[in-house]
Amino acid sequence: MTSPPPILLACFVHLVLHTTLFIQLDPDIFNDTPILGSQIFYLSVMDLLCDCEVIPDHWKGVPPWGKFILETIVSFLIGEFSMMLGWLSMEKFLVELLKRTSLRYHSKLLVLEISTVALGIIFSVLVAAMTNRTAKMQKVGSKVWSTIKQYRQAPWTKKEQTVQCQSFVRRRISMFMQKRFHKI
Repeated sequence: MTSPPPILLACFVHLVLHTTLFIQLDPDIFNDTPILGSQIFYLSVMDLLCDCEVIPDHWKGVPPWGKFILETIVSFLIGEFSMMLGWLSMEKFLVELLKRTSLRYHSKLLVLEISTVALGIIFSVLVAAMTNRTAKMQKVGSKVWSTIKQYRQAPWTKKEQTVQCQSFVRRRISMFMQKRFHKI
């Protein structure tokens, strides 16, 4: 699995700084295109990348700083190429499809935003299913819930256990004493 710091760095550079390192695109391409759907798509790609090993097995002897640099470069490359080849082509297709409709400009932007967000969410759900995130989240959730229940009930259970233990000891002693004195 790819370590989180290179993926977080790639997400920061792409999502916060809106910068690409390896691919230079014309800024006019991004005029009047929605952002939210592309960000959901990018995060899904990074989620998929987080579940994969990007460094080959024969490079396992690389020191940690070298592994960080390699994973960072690969994270940037995969993220940028997936955005350029996958997302931008899909977005261009939707823009061309909407140009052929008789909708007004703002309606076209709204339909484009809704459709890109829907496609981003669909891709995110597919990635979550492929990486088995639901089972992992359920496992983490059940651990958290059991811990909460344990600490929430801890004062009561200790008190109850002490009372139960004391009553058990009293019953045993009284049964022993009754049998002892009953025989006399």
